[in-house]
Amino acid sequence: MVLGSTLDLTGLASLDGGINVDDLFTVSSATGAITGSSTLDVTGLSSLDGGIDVNAKCTIASATGDIATDGDLSVAGDLHVSGVVSVNTFPTSIARYTTTGTVNIPAGCNGLIIEIVGGGGSGGGYGTASDSGGGGGGGGYIEIYITKNMISALSLSSIYFVCGTGGASVLGDYSGNDGVASGCYENTSGGTLIAYANPGSAGGRGNNYSGGGYGGSLIPGTAYEDMYKEIRGEFGDAGYDAGTRLAHTRGGKGGSSHLGRGGRGGYQLADATPGIVGGGGGGAYYNRGDTSGAGGSGMMQITFY
Repeated sequence: MVLGSTLDLTGLASLDGGINVDDLFTVSSATGAITGSSTLDVTGLSSLDGGIDVNAKCTIASATGDIATDGDLSVAGDLHVSGVVSVNTFPTSIARYTTTGTVNIPAGCNGLIIEIVGGGGSGGGYGTASDSGGGGGGGGYIEIYITKNMISALSLSSIYFVCGTGGASVLGDYSGNDGVASGCYENTSGGTLIAYANPGSAGGRGNNYSGGGYGGSLIPGTAYEDMYKEIRGEFGDAGYDAGTRLAHTRGGKGGSSHLGRGGRGGYQLADATPGIVGGGGGGAYYNRGDTSGAGGSGMMQITFY
């Protein structure tokens, strides 16, 4: 029987050979499996006792009701959870960079955290008789959070990092040297600023009140002003100037950065030591006749998700 129009049935229709509508919608006579090449609109209850599998990207297990998805899950209303929520936020990799250069963002990256620290200032020279230099200041530290959406919106493919060096050590009646700032930029050296970590300043020389160096500050780029954390570098400890009638026991300790410690000040039995990873160098001690501690160089650490 061939119909050129609709067929209205009010009773049971038994179609034991199955159903095929232009090869776009089929019902198998052997298994009852329904296949459709377009959407299926259902206004009543749908019972899918075998579970749901959407191109192996989103599944609902029939036995447990567990939902697994490879993509984003967007919820416009309230989300009520009575059990434990397990979220996999463990990073895929963590890397440290101590030289200037380009770091590529891997394909499929879901976000990253950038931490940078500026170079530390070196400690001050020992000055003259019975003096000791002040410790250098620690480099500033900044932490920037970049989301998956920001990577796309800002067209980020790489991070260009400029590594700030620590201040060089000195010998004799000289103040120390300031460190050099560290910074990172979008994609290239001429790209938009992401963040800038200022250096620690030099420790004063022993014969000039031997003040400790100032800790470094920091500057976030405009697009990241709501997505950062800052920690200023520690100030270096003061040394001693014989003209101030203070006790003369050792050079000032260098200020620490958030990622590295400051150097020890020189004293009767040991020379001053350098700072580590943005830490300020220790001040020199006259009775040792040693150089001051150099400032620790800056660094960038990236955590990829």
